[in-house]
Amino acid sequence: MYNKENIKLQEVSFSYERKQNVINKINIDVEKGDVFAIVGASGSGKSTILRIISDILGNKDGNKMEGEISIFGQKPHNYRKAGKLSFMFQSAILMPNLNVKNNIEFPLILRDIKPNNNFVNELLNIVGLIDYKDYLPKELSGGMKTRVALARSFITEPELLLLDEPFSALDLAWRFELYKYLISIKEKFSTTIIMVSHDIQEAILLANKIFVLSYNGSEIKTITVKQPDNKKRIFDYKYVNDFLNENMEIFYDIQSDIYRDAERNRTNYEVAEKYVEIINKAIKNKKEEDREIYKMLSSLKAFVNEEKIKKALLSFWKNSEKIRFKQELTWRITEIENIGNTHDEILQYLIDNEDEIKKITDKDDFFQNETIIETTEKRIKSNEYLKQKNWLYVYYLYIKTRGTAKEKEALNYINSIMKKDRFKNDKMIQKVCDYISKKQKI
Repeated sequence: MYNKENIKLQEVSFSYERKQNVINKINIDVEKGDVFAIVGASGSGKSTILRIISDILGNKDGNKMEGEISIFGQKPHNYRKAGKLSFMFQSAILMPNLNVKNNIEFPLILRDIKPNNNFVNELLNIVGLIDYKDYLPKELSGGMKTRVALARSFITEPELLLLDEPFSALDLAWRFELYKYLISIKEKFSTTIIMVSHDIQEAILLANKIFVLSYNGSEIKTITVKQPDNKKRIFDYKYVNDFLNENMEIFYDIQSDIYRDAERNRTNYEVAEKYVEIINKAIKNKKEEDREIYKMLSSLKAFVNEEKIKKALLSFWKNSEKIRFKQELTWRITEIENIGNTHDEILQYLIDNEDEIKKITDKDDFFQNETIIETTEKRIKSNEYLKQKNWLYVYYLYIKTRGTAKEKEALNYINSIMKKDRFKNDKMIQKVCDYISKKQKI
């Protein structure tokens, strides 16, 4: 059953001609009228997602797609045929023999639809090109060409607009101008926008939600951006600086995620061994609470079950006395297979140091407070995340929401977990839920 109000991608994977998956079991939910941004490292598959949604790519030409996609209740092929979608690419590709006005009208001409002259002039006014409507592309600057492409993308009054880094080649001043035009036209037609960007600040400025894509094409997280109080985006320098300052934690959070993801993909076993030596030395010198050490620790993710790395991680746990470091270390150790009662030991450590752990996690935006329940539920349900870590997600949900407006809702969710059959045999989930239940008297 397709949801007619949203755009949904459910467990979508994609590969080119029987090669390794470019996209891996992603789940995306875009509400009607929102701006939804996709960010991630180069080559992570951001543009591929837009091409899947637009039906440029799919189960054809030797490619393989799995999962379900719904665009306001329709499959991509049917939605594209309905003519409600527009795509703005990275390069402003204009017809060289057509003037500005005719380039904007071109999508209608292709469909044998007579353009509404008043509407075309309205778009020209919005993007500030009414005085250039008779100019040919060769007479325009790069910024003006992009404005033509932007106006053209709205000539069909699209319900959905896909943007593939169309502003990346422009300087900052022109970007701010085009952001203003984009949001102005979007609000006029209540258009939903899905955009790809390598610029985190651009994503924060324009989007309601930001989807962070890993190098292997899977989801790292989805973040909600705090909206301006007056709901109006002005895009002058003061507004931009103030808005980015308000959302600086999100910027650093996403930047850190993308950096860690890139480091993991660059790390081979030889590098991992060197990182182990550096971390071990830092622990001996009691200097393991360092940002660079945390990055190295994160980079060991792919090698936690290699015997040498496994032994090193367990020795780090035994030898370190630093709570912040051990809190980071829990995410790596709980990924190790067959480690007996170590999970029980970690849980007891977290409980014994709960107040300090709470202070640490309050500063850490790994789970964003506004979406922490949804994020936890998604991780527990998804096959992309290790089931042996489910108890840790539940514990951090409890810690992060304790004493907040989300606490009651989180406790209700935890209570519901306790009653589900699939968790009855999960010893660690039951231990965490029992502890929380006794402490909070759910």
